[in-house]
Amino acid sequence: MLAKAKRGDWLLLQNEISAMPDIMRIAARRGMKIAFNPAPMARSVLELPLDLVSTFILNEVEAAMLTGAKREEV
Repeated sequence: MLAKAKRGDWLLLQNEISAMPDIMRIAARRGMKIAFNPAPMARSVLELPLDLVSTFILNEVEAAMLTGAKREEV
């Protein structure tokens, strides 16, 4: 699926696909930039290699869950 991807390409992901950790790691090894929308947000998102993400696409609730902040603090 990423066979033709090259360094600098963008990968846009949403939290509704399987093999997410593997896809993220493959993209990172290829030098791709990763944009990630964690919707629908679930605690399992916190187990993903989020350090590989270049850009997050978040709403207030998702931001609070990812950072551990209370919604009022976001």
